[in-house]
Amino acid sequence: MFRIDASDYTGTRHYLTVTIPDGNYTSRCLIETIQQELNGIRDMYGLFFRITLDERSQRVTLHHDGSGPP
Repeated sequence: MFRIDASDYTGTRHYLTVTIPDGNYTSRCLIETIQQELNGIRDMYGLFFRITLDERSQRVTLHHDGSGPP
């Protein structure tokens, strides 16, 4: 699990925990699982996040793409 601290479009600060279910994951499957959790945050709070994996370097980047009404 990890925590995201972000403000929504009204300026309200949110402290959100992303929990990854136990299991063995491939890189791609882990990214997809985390993205599903981030989509839940989008739907509930209007905070837009996406996660990407660079297949060559195996570097993972979490992007905050803004916020809007949920």
